[in-house]
Order: sequence, then C-alpha cells, then structure tokens
Amino acid sequence: MRLICFFLGTGFAIIAVQSILSIGTPTFHLDNLAISLFLSSLIFFLLYGNYKNLLEKFFNQTTSLIESTNDSNTVPVEISGESFYHDAIIDVIGEPTEDGYDITVNGKLVRDPSNKYDSNAIKCLINGRHVGHVNRDDAEDISLYMDSHNITDFWVSCEVTGGWSRGKNDSGFFGITVYVPSKFVD
Repeated sequence: MRLICFFLGTGFAIIAVQSILSIGTPTFHLDNLAISLFLSSLIFFLLYGNYKNLLEKFFNQTTSLIESTNDSNTVPVEISGESFYHDAIIDVIGEPTEDGYDITVNGKLVRDPSNKYDSNAIKCLINGRHVGHVNRDDAEDISLYMDSHNITDFWVSCEVTGGWSRGKNDSGFFGITVYVPSKFVD
C-alpha cells in the first residue's frame, strides 16, 4: 500500500510541478499522469535499488507455499549459525524483549553451492535477510533433492524462538526452525 501511495503521490507532485512551470492555464491530462507515474516508478527504483527484494519482502509477508507448521507433509529442520546473523534477525523480527519470541514467519531457503565451507549449503532468508543456514546433516539431503529437481529456492514457514533480554546476565539468542516438505529429506 505504501508503494502505491508513493507512486501516486510522486505522480501528482510531478504534475503539480509541470503545471507550475508551464505557461498558460495548467491542465490535467491522463497521459501526463501516466508519464508521471512511470517517472516516479523509475525514480523510486533508482533510489531504492533492487526492486525484486522489495517485491519479495512484500509477498513474503502475505503469502507462503507452506501454510502451517503442523502440516503432516512437512518436517522440522534446525537452522544453524543464527548467532552470526543476530543483527539481521533483529532487523526482521525485532529487538529482544523480556519474554522473547515464539512466532512463525515466512522465509525462503536458497541453495548456496559456492559456500566455501560446505558445497551442500542452504541459506535461510527472512524478508530477504540472511539469518542462518540449514544444519549440515539436513542440508546434504535437501540440497540433493533441490539439485536433482533444479530448485534454487523455495518458501518455508520459520518458527523463531528466543531473543529475550531480562538484564545484564539473562539473555538468549534467537533460534530458528524451518518446516520443509518431507519429500525433500526422505
């Protein structure tokens, strides 16, 4: 919705500037609006960079190929290395709270064959941010399935827990479990 408002607002602002700068009576034409919306879209994507990530972030918040963590066709898979991506997790989940988190969000698993530590590596992304990797044991099976079916990435449900902070000596890191179709790990 913010994106649409931005385009319309920028489009009308460009029309207003065109009207102020024009000689004679300002007029409103649909072709001016179309040109203005195109220019505002172009400006937006030039200023804010990779539009694909913006669209993925929007759709990641609204849809998922896997609807439930209780689905009998999915299996839980632990994500490793979350402590290395603590800042990214805070960016997408939020600052640690007194009680911590126990929430389910949409995420994406992305094959990472060029990983220098493990050629079977699979990144876990939430809102386009790298938050960890599938643990090494499960990554071997899942990457085999992905490679044999030419799958480079797929959507998953991510259960995020932890992230509490109750004072100087009482805090916990985030933990992430993803729910993968069982056919990927059989």
